[in-house]
Amino acid sequence: MASHTIASGTTVNSSYLNSSNSFTLTNLGVVTAASGYAISLQGSNDLLLNQGSITGGSYGDGVALAAGGTVTNQAGALIASGTGGIALHAQGSATIVNAGRILGNGRYSFGVSLANGGLVTNQASGSIGGFYGIVASSLPAAVSATIVNYGSITGSGYWTIKLYAGGWVTNQSGGVIAATGAN
Repeated sequence: MASHTIASGTTVNSSYLNSSNSFTLTNLGVVTAASGYAISLQGSNDLLLNQGSITGGSYGDGVALAAGGTVTNQAGALIASGTGGIALHAQGSATIVNAGRILGNGRYSFGVSLANGGLVTNQASGSIGGFYGIVASSLPAAVSATIVNYGSITGSGYWTIKLYAGGWVTNQSGGVIAATGAN
């Protein structure tokens, strides 16, 4: 399994793209893209461990997953962009574990979007938010998604969590799922 670490104190001011499978990226620094995705992982078994800051451009996601994979956003870490925090765009399913902040900052943005289902675990210190908090399974033949929340999931738009193909939402004791605006 190939791996790469973006060291603490390092700033990457362009998109980071990996096209191999079974790749591990550990971010301890800052990754910022003026436009487009900040990080794009192409393999179904890729793993992103974020302990730093990842910010996509106004027309790209903070983290884009092409074929699934796993993203762990640790306490104090940030994944954000104008379009959406984390997006699974196609086949495969994704696993998202969040103890930090995942934010979509623009109109019609999302915190997490899973086009083909998966699992999102939002830990007690975690917050996920956007115009839509979490949108899951929007592909025609999509599978269900599972959301487990111990922290905070907010949506300022039409819905906070939308599961197109069904699934499960478990809001644990202390967890908050809230709509913060009319649209």
